[in-house]
Amino acid sequence: MKKIFAAALAALTALGGAQAQFKDGDLGLHIGGGIGVFALTDDTATTPAGDELTNDIGPRVALSLYAGKALHKYLLVEGQLGFWSAQWDGFEEVPVSFSCPAADPDECVDPMISTTSVTINAVLTAPMNSKVRPYAGVGAGFMSTSLNLDNVDNKIGFGYLMKGGVDFAVSDGLRIGAEGTYLAPPKADFDNFAEMDVAGFAFMATLTAAI
Repeated sequence: MKKIFAAALAALTALGGAQAQFKDGDLGLHIGGGIGVFALTDDTATTPAGDELTNDIGPRVALSLYAGKALHKYLLVEGQLGFWSAQWDGFEEVPVSFSCPAADPDECVDPMISTTSVTINAVLTAPMNSKVRPYAGVGAGFMSTSLNLDNVDNKIGFGYLMKGGVDFAVSDGLRIGAEGTYLAPPKADFDNFAEMDVAGFAFMATLTAAI
C-alpha cells in the first residue's frame, strides 16, 4: 500500500504541470496527497479487570490521498483515503510482546499498529487560488485498525478526523503545504485481553493539484 501511495503522490507533481488552474470563483476539482508522521496520543491499554498497561510506542508513517470539489469558494467537499501507522514494541510491564513470541520485543521483525481510513470531509478554506491558503475541516467514515498480529482480526468501525493546514501556490495549478490531522478510529482490542485507544496526531507535507 505504501508503494501505491508513493506512486500516486509522484503523479500529482506531473498533474500540476497540466493546463488545469485554480481560478477565482471556479468551483472546480482538485486532487492531492500528503506524507508525514503519525503518533498515538495514548500509551495505555486497559484489561477487562480495569488494570492499565503501558505501551512502548513511537511514531511511524502517515500517508493520505484526497480528491475534492469546491461547493463554494470557501467550502470544499473531499473524499480521503488515509494510512496511519505507529510503532509498537509491546507492553513495558510484561516481558512478552503480543507482536511476537520472543521475550525481547527487539527481536520482533516490524511491530506496528496501523489504521486505514476512508472518509468524506467538509473543509472551510480560503479561495483555492489564494497565494497563501489556510483551511480547516472535519471528516467521518469507515476505519480499519490492524495490530499486525496472527489470529487477531482487524477492528473495523466508524471514526472521524479533524484537520487543518496551510498551503502555498507554486504555480496556477499546484500547491504545496503542511497539514495537521487528528484521527479517531474505534478502540482496538487484543482478543479481549486488553483494549487500547489508537487515536493520534499526524503532521504531513501536502501537494494539491487542480484537475
